[in-house]
Amino acid sequence: MLWSKFARRYLLSPKSHSVINIIASISVLSVAAPVAAMIVLLSIFNGLEQTVERMYSSFDADIVITPSRGQTFAMPHDAVTRLEAVEGVEAAAPYLEQMVVVSASGRRTTVTLRGVDSTYISVAPLDEYMVRGEYRLLGERDTATMRRRDVLVAGYGVAAELGMPRLDGDVELYAVNRRQFSSLLPAAGISRLRAALGGVFMVTAGIDRRYVLCDLDAARRLLNYPGRISHMALRLGAGADRERVRSRVETIFGEGYDIRTRDQKNDSLLRIMAYEKRSIFIIAFMVTLVAAFSLVGAVVMLLTDKRRDMATLRALGMTRRYVSRIFVGEGMLITLAGGGAGILAGLALCWAQRRYDLVAIPGATTVGSYPVSIEWADVAATAAAVVVVGYVVSRLTVASVMKRKSRL
Repeated sequence: MLWSKFARRYLLSPKSHSVINIIASISVLSVAAPVAAMIVLLSIFNGLEQTVERMYSSFDADIVITPSRGQTFAMPHDAVTRLEAVEGVEAAAPYLEQMVVVSASGRRTTVTLRGVDSTYISVAPLDEYMVRGEYRLLGERDTATMRRRDVLVAGYGVAAELGMPRLDGDVELYAVNRRQFSSLLPAAGISRLRAALGGVFMVTAGIDRRYVLCDLDAARRLLNYPGRISHMALRLGAGADRERVRSRVETIFGEGYDIRTRDQKNDSLLRIMAYEKRSIFIIAFMVTLVAAFSLVGAVVMLLTDKRRDMATLRALGMTRRYVSRIFVGEGMLITLAGGGAGILAGLALCWAQRRYDLVAIPGATTVGSYPVSIEWADVAATAAAVVVVGYVVSRLTVASVMKRKSRL
């Protein structure tokens, strides 16, 4: 179009005054900086969101089955086989969970004990998050009793509360035996389990301060729940529809069970993270909006510098609306240059962070540096927002100046 050719010539002409070139360059940088910041912030947030999801998946199953009434239920002998036959289910594992008191090195604290069997690691790969020792729940066999020593793994926060006991050191668990507890002889209703500390894991602060894992049979002995479990955990394959699998599992188990996905369990956390991401986008958008007002100075200077050319164009028969398009186009050229440079700079910074771990997270152990994940939908939304802001600011500026100079 003719007006776009005029816009490029006026803005990029080597005959343009140096002051105009400087202001245009500043405007380009003013747009590029917040755009790059928006790309980086959104990518870091995406990375953190995926990291949190991955960490929770290492401990919380994709789908969990619990009894609607009571705390435990008897696991059907073919439950695991039937569940793993459901399309989308890759692994199933039972566990028994209850609050207990843990004691070591003269210190004690209240924790949630989760008794699991050897299949649990296929549902929740907690072994990837061990920071001390190793993931193991059974020790060497005692030659006198022919029983293997009970071993547990604890969250980092729990271990810190207990003074960080040495590995393979004794840890004692205490639980109320509800079937034998009496207010007259309370000590007789307390069950005790002595185990060795096999390792310490670090997932999230909330999990690390709360959980201790031991062998399922040991938990049943301590809690006096022979042959019973409190949860059945399922891990789904990649791309599996959680809601569809949940509905299929409901038909297998029937009534009397609550079947929830991890998203339902962590619904509050997911909502908060969604709100935070929207807030980040809105704040970055407002910064971009403020920065885009640097366009006002550039466009006003161009209008002032080219007032004689505008008079000539009007004399040649061009309408005021057509002339205004030329200067709106100049504002859009600055916007597109700044937006494009900002997007490229943001993508380059994200690549550098992912490649070289430039910025570390202070005090982090499991995640050393800020993770980044570029989502092209965010890049497209950022580009669209910049184009809209640039167009609106340029259009309003040109209309305001030309209205004041109506003689042109």
